[in-house]
Amino acid sequence: MPCDSSRDVSPSPMRNLLTSFSGLVAIVLCAGCTETVSHQIAFDEAAFKGSERTGNATVTGRAYGIYRGNEHIAGDETVQLLPVNAYTTETIQGLLSGRQMQPDPRLTKYSRSASSDSNGNFVIHHVPAGEYYVISFAEWHHQYEAENGDDTGTDKVTADYKKPIFAKASVRAGETVRVNQWNQECPDIGLPFAHG
Repeated sequence: MPCDSSRDVSPSPMRNLLTSFSGLVAIVLCAGCTETVSHQIAFDEAAFKGSERTGNATVTGRAYGIYRGNEHIAGDETVQLLPVNAYTTETIQGLLSGRQMQPDPRLTKYSRSASSDSNGNFVIHHVPAGEYYVISFAEWHHQYEAENGDDTGTDKVTADYKKPIFAKASVRAGETVRVNQWNQECPDIGLPFAHG
C-alpha cells in the first residue's frame, strides 16, 4: 500500500545540484542564452530507466524567481520535471553559465510538465519514484520613464525580464512532495529587453 505522506523540499547546496541536475526541455530552448553548444555527454536512455513509467506520486509547489531582492511569480508558465542524470546535469551547468545546450529529441518522453496558475502554483501528477529537477521561468515587466533623446521630455519604456529557476525533488512512491524554495543561481537571460 503506497504511503500517503507530504514533504517540503528545499534545494540542496549548489554543488549537489550541479552534479545531479536533470534535463531541461523548455529551458534549453531559451532564446536569451548567449551561446548554443553541443552536449559533451552522450544521451543514454539507460540513465532514464524507470522515469518513462507512470507513477503514483505528486510534485507540487509555487514557482517564483528572485531578482534584486524582489520576488517574481512564474505565473502561467510551464513547470517541468526531469530525472536527474549526467546528461541533464550538463544541461543545467550550461544554463548556469549562460549557454544553451541543444537537446536530444528523445528527452521529451522522459519529461513531465504542468502549467502554473497566475500565482505560480502547480501540480504534476503520476510521477514515478526517483530524483528530479523541477524547472521553470519567472518572467516580468517593469515600466519606467526614460528621456527620449530629443530634449522634449520622457517616454514610457517597458523592460522585459526572464529568469530560469530550478529545484531538486526526491520523490518516493505514493507521496506528495511540495517544492517551496527555488535555486536562484541561474543568470537572468535576455535582461532587460526594453521597448517603448
